[in-house]
Amino acid sequence: MKIVYFHQGLFPSTSPSSGFIINTLSGFVQAGAEITLLTVRNSDKPLSHILSEDFALPPDLPVELLNCGLFRRWHWYIYRKAYRILLQQDCDILITRNLGFLPYALRLKAKTGCRVYFEAHDFFTDLSLRPDSQRRRSEHARDKRYLPLVDGIICVSKGLADLFESYYPQQRVLAAMTGIRPTDSPVHATVSKRICYTGSFFTAHYNLLLLLNTIKLVKMQGVKLLLAGVKNEVEQNRLTQLVASLQVGNRVEVLPWQSPKALSELLQQCDLGLCPLRESFLTRYSAPTKITDYLAAGLPVVATDLQSIREMFGRVDCLLTCESDPLAWAQALDALYQSPERFAVLSADALNIANGYTWKHRAQKILSFIR
Repeated sequence: MKIVYFHQGLFPSTSPSSGFIINTLSGFVQAGAEITLLTVRNSDKPLSHILSEDFALPPDLPVELLNCGLFRRWHWYIYRKAYRILLQQDCDILITRNLGFLPYALRLKAKTGCRVYFEAHDFFTDLSLRPDSQRRRSEHARDKRYLPLVDGIICVSKGLADLFESYYPQQRVLAAMTGIRPTDSPVHATVSKRICYTGSFFTAHYNLLLLLNTIKLVKMQGVKLLLAGVKNEVEQNRLTQLVASLQVGNRVEVLPWQSPKALSELLQQCDLGLCPLRESFLTRYSAPTKITDYLAAGLPVVATDLQSIREMFGRVDCLLTCESDPLAWAQALDALYQSPERFAVLSADALNIANGYTWKHRAQKILSFIR
């Protein structure tokens, strides 16, 4: 059974999708699947160098990069190029996370008999659920037209899977949570007094002001907040000004975007990972990959108390949830630092969970679904 996993996004890039697709591929390979990742070239570096140096993955993973040049951000161009390549390949299963590619995928299915599975990271079928409904009409039309025709839908959370099942009762739906890369991270037995937030600074989804007001209220001396993930000068200036306006510059360090390999090394130097989600449609039905990054590094996590986060692993010691109140977060952090021996216990719990939710485990679940 030959599988092709297609994504229109650029590889590599600073988007979370870049890490998601390459770890998905790695998980399938570890599970013994015959699979190729088809995505868009975004670097002149040799692929083997990108895989080993940026992602700390084997340099020979089966990746085929589309050379789209100046058209690498033009979806219609990418879709047509990918379709022509797939027509020439002997593909039994096609998995894609791109709604816009489904017309091409279903045309390929009609011509070659391959089965098509859609990997859902969002939901547009009922726009009354979304605050951005006016901008999502094209996605809504694609959901309604093409999802009943695919062979199955793979969702990244149970909440999202439940939503698809309620709107498409005749469709096969699988909940396959984002995987975790097991690492050789040791249990964090010593305290560095560094806490970290990594990833997007998109304030509609992440409450950065909550973090800055929290660190202002933390009583334990010497605790420093790292904000890692700045992608450009505009973000850098905005964050620097915000930090200065709240007078927390001595307790906050703003860092640039980190490659997956560099991020893993950075997290080894921290005590805690932070995930200050805002309540929104997207965060209601999917939890961010940054939580899995933290757990893989052996970090306990403090996160906003949302259903999507609680559903990831259930009630576990290393995942502490708080209401979106800076005082509650500060008190939770102070309580942890007043009992530093707890960090080793929580770190061991985090690593134990990480080893039970690997990308290989996720791939095996998907393979059972599509066979």
